[in-house]
Amino acid sequence: MSNKSSQNSKSDPNQDRTSHNSLLAQFTNATAAGYHPQPQATTTYSMTTGFNANSTSSANQTVKNAANTFLPLPAQPIDLTTFQGLKFVTLDGLLIETRDIYDQISGTFKWEMCEGQEDRCVNYIRDQCANKRTFFMTSGGLGKNVVPKIHDLPQLYAIYIYCADVVTSSANQTVKNAANTFLPLPAQPIDLTTFKGLKFVALDGLLIETRDIYDQISGTIQWEMCESQEDRCMSYIRDQCANRRTFLMTSGGLGKNVVPKIHDLPQLYAIYIYCADVVHHQEWACKYSKVRVVCNNDDLYLLPQLAVDVAQANIDWGDALLKSGKRDEAKKKFSKADENLTKYAKNPDPTMVNEVKKKLDECK
Repeated sequence: MSNKSSQNSKSDPNQDRTSHNSLLAQFTNATAAGYHPQPQATTTYSMTTGFNANSTSSANQTVKNAANTFLPLPAQPIDLTTFQGLKFVTLDGLLIETRDIYDQISGTFKWEMCEGQEDRCVNYIRDQCANKRTFFMTSGGLGKNVVPKIHDLPQLYAIYIYCADVVTSSANQTVKNAANTFLPLPAQPIDLTTFKGLKFVALDGLLIETRDIYDQISGTIQWEMCESQEDRCMSYIRDQCANRRTFLMTSGGLGKNVVPKIHDLPQLYAIYIYCADVVHHQEWACKYSKVRVVCNNDDLYLLPQLAVDVAQANIDWGDALLKSGKRDEAKKKFSKADENLTKYAKNPDPTMVNEVKKKLDECK
């Protein structure tokens, strides 16, 4: 992330600036969410949050919602009896032209500058940052060596990687937290006066051996099967899915043509890409925030993420029904969400599960 490495990059300067602006925006949100003292805080939780770097379903590290806004980390209680504040560490420098912005966002000019010294950086975060929330900046090359050694330290709160080769330095499109659970999309209110339900579309078929699981997770056997017909798929989602939340499954090859043309349609809720060449297809998929997973193993990655996303859609639907006084109908939606989380999500987020249980209690 040094100025020298930036000058030597062969990538498009405008593209680099866009990537850097994205990093600053995400960094701003993380620091805003970095201090949440609670009256009954405990030291038993882990402050470490991140992504599963071992997964092959990689695409876009930066987390956004459908409105294209950068999302904060979840609120995490702080024990004021041990907490010593925030700390900002950079392994190989900050860009000179934006250094003042980093200082303004962090609220300090006292960054620990490790000058490319990997061991010094590892030791500093491990030994000097205990009981601090540590924000860590690094280039892709140095980060590749250092991050695996310090990622699980509880004091390491967030990592930001600035690099020329975004594809090989990115992590995992499937969004997980430190507990290795698949995370949902943000809650999005539903207007019952116009909402027509959920719709599931497959551009080029579903795997025969797991088709029944797709049906169980979605709650329907009535998928729109577009049989690899790109124009038919786009027309169907555009014209027949207005006022629905639409989930799209596609291969990498067909998705590369279709996704850019329909991504911004409000009815398109989430996209799942199943392909053989994950590395190749993540290059284009990382540009689209609604792509939830790019993978070559639907059982390990796609189906659990789909289960969580369908659960969240049912929670939003149930909330709208409950608010309008339709308790019995709301209960059905919350029950479906509970089924997806406990049966198909694989290690579901306990917070999300508990939320659904509480909503079911409200329907009694």
